[in-house]
Amino acid sequence: MNVRLAAVDALGRLSGNAGVRQSMVSALTTQDSPMVQVALIDYLVDARDREAVPAIQQFSGRTDLDSFLRQRAQPRWDN
Repeated sequence: MNVRLAAVDALGRLSGNAGVRQSMVSALTTQDSPMVQVALIDYLVDARDREAVPAIQQFSGRTDLDSFLRQRAQPRWDN
């Protein structure tokens, strides 16, 4: 398993920590691995981190991304 994916998985248990969530938002903009990017997006959506929405929206608007990644970055919660 990729070390970065393992780190995202391990940190997923700390979704209640605002500092961890903010680090995940920052990592989203710097990671170049699509698998890690998907894991980060899923983490932020699962954590229901509304503060991450602007970063995810900006990420989804990047034209250099594969269409799957752009679609995955669409917010998937309404409440």
